[in-house]
Amino acid sequence: MVFGWFRGPFTPEELDHLQSISFFSKRDIINVYKRFRGLSKARRSDDTTKVAARVSAAQVQTMPEMRFNPFTKRLCEMFSVDGTGNLTFENFLLLFSCMSPGAHQDIKEQTAFRMYDFDNDGVLGAEDIRRTVKLLTAGRTPVDDVEVIVARVLQENDADGSGHIDFDEITKVLERSTDFLSFFSISI
Repeated sequence: MVFGWFRGPFTPEELDHLQSISFFSKRDIINVYKRFRGLSKARRSDDTTKVAARVSAAQVQTMPEMRFNPFTKRLCEMFSVDGTGNLTFENFLLLFSCMSPGAHQDIKEQTAFRMYDFDNDGVLGAEDIRRTVKLLTAGRTPVDDVEVIVARVLQENDADGSGHIDFDEITKVLERSTDFLSFFSISI
């Protein structure tokens, strides 16, 4: 398959599909594929409709853009079909699409909420906040201090007094954060 100067790994139909599900241009998709392929060290399968390789969260963690992100494993688990953190190319593309500068704020907010919702129950409870604090501080915060932080986060952000933070409440927090969009962006 030839796309101008580049012999690409996708049919025009595959590339159109990948562009329709992401915030990337066709050229960007090919560049993301090169990064994926470099991590997976695999070749395209005989099946022309999919890439056989997968990359693990540990492999994604080796990327300069993800090396110091405490949520890399969690993001990979979220975007893998089976929750293991092993990503197909399409999973990899979707992860980086949601984190790309071109992704809409609502997509970034949904992704952030899912990232913090470790138990996947649709709300951020004390245990979700506790796990977030431990990841952000690399587990170096004393237990008593973590509990103070958890209580304070709930007190300041649980507007309806339900004992947890729902999506609407976290959206208000993220909208107040002037740095959210820049911190929740990765260019690859």
